Amino acid sequence: MGLITEAVGQGGRNNSKDVQVVEFLLNRVLTLIYQNSGGVQNGKVVFDDALTAFPVDGKIDDVVVGVIKDFQRNVLGFKWPDGRVDPNKNSIKALGRIFAQQGGVIPLNPAEAAKKADPSASYERKYGALYQTGTFKSGQIVAGLDGSRLILNISGHETVFLLLDEAGPGHELKDQNPMRGKPGTVYKQETAAFFDERDSMFFHDLAKRLKGVQALIELELGIMLAVVSASGAAGFVIVTGASGLNFVIENHKKFPAWGAAVAALLATRSTLKKHTPTLYEKLVKGLFIGVKSSTLAALGFAGPDVIGNIPAAMVKDPMTAGKLIGALLANLEKASLAKRLTLFGAVFSVVKTLAVKAAMGVPGAIGITVPEKLKSAREIVQHLQASGVSISEAEAKKIVDEVAANAKEVKDTLENLAKAFQQL
Repeated sequence: MGLITEAVGQGGRNNSKDVQVVEFLLNRVLTLIYQNSGGVQNGKVVFDDALTAFPVDGKIDDVVVGVIKDFQRNVLGFKWPDGRVDPNKNSIKALGRIFAQQGGVIPLNPAEAAKKADPSASYERKYGALYQTGTFKSGQIVAGLDGSRLILNISGHETVFLLLDEAGPGHELKDQNPMRGKPGTVYKQETAAFFDERDSMFFHDLAKRLKGVQALIELELGIMLAVVSASGAAGFVIVTGASGLNFVIENHKKFPAWGAAVAALLATRSTLKKHTPTLYEKLVKGLFIGVKSSTLAALGFAGPDVIGNIPAAMVKDPMTAGKLIGALLANLEKASLAKRLTLFGAVFSVVKTLAVKAAMGVPGAIGITVPEKLKSAREIVQHLQASGVSISEAEAKKIVDEVAANAKEVKDTLENLAKAFQQL
């Protein structure tokens, strides 16, 4: 999708949304069209100190057509301006290109991005009723002309953001400026221009689209903020590998599986703790082996029972799972985290099989045989030790006994966990 879908101006279709786009972009270039003037007011060029823009109301009239002609004549050098802006033609491309240049969208390399990233940054915007007001912070995702933008730092002067996708309607800008519009790239932009993009009327639909993926966005955001918080801005680039902040894009498909696994563990914690306490203790301790307590504390997770101490209200919040994954990533290599979660999945598969068989057993009859219990215990030892968890065969046998004794209570829980961890 381009900046406009149909012609705007003299003889154009003049779809309201397309007219809004052209009006918005023309307002941004009035100083080029009418140098040493104040812009357009009541259909006339006004010469004063403050540039006066015309309304972005989606209505075509003689004023808008006249400004289009003046833009074509004064800026583009058209000898015979036609007062019409067509999709993918010179006028709309020039408006987009100038907007991109005036917006000051400058790509940053990983080292520059690391220096500028600040998870604690915030900026309070106090504009008039025409604009949205409020506090904007690092970690917030907003819509931009090029796509979804994650704020990494913001002040009254400059905003630093990570482009997450190409969901914006402005692919023409990328054609004009190949350094703009690459997902996984960090950019800086003047804050005024950053908000111009966010506030323009034609981003409302884009903002609605973002709501549909809000849970995934929050999960991703939790992961990134946790890594930055735990390792520092410079450490984020180091932790996530040579690709730096491209980590988000490269690992995008893994995030839902990681999030589902951790969310399943959070959702089933009470059942595990009550009926299979030995398994619960090993999993909770094992999951966070190698993770500094200071990292967890900085993210709001405290005590030896990290999972159990999370307030019930936070359990279903995707941000919670994201922060837990981010804490692991900040202290472990990606491959190590993936291996640990996969081995936990193997443990859940073993105990799930035990629970299913025990739950189906006839009362008074022999359920699980001794050799089966020993085999299961040894597999549990093998998988947990491979993930770095210290466990004896006696402890593994205790896990088997707890599962067998409470099979009906834990069968569904273990099946859900096994299913979630199998997706890794």
